[in-house]
Amino acid sequence: MGGASWIIRNSSGDVLLHRRRCFSDIDSLEAKFQAHLLAFEGMVSHKIKRVLFGSNAAEFINALQRPGMALFRLAGR
Repeated sequence: MGGASWIIRNSSGDVLLHRRRCFSDIDSLEAKFQAHLLAFEGMVSHKIKRVLFGSNAAEFINALQRPGMALFRLAGR
């Protein structure tokens, strides 16, 4: 079981939008993937164009910074 949330604040720090979701019957890596997908979809659906994402999931940060290397690692090579 896991969960995820995102929050949008303005330049003053006031909360403008937020969302949270609970996941069940999925492993840790899938929960991390679903959490990031939730945030990305939220920004697209609300047409937010300037976004700063924060995450403590190193594998996803690395995948975004170097997508070719992430595919190489996922293939088990």
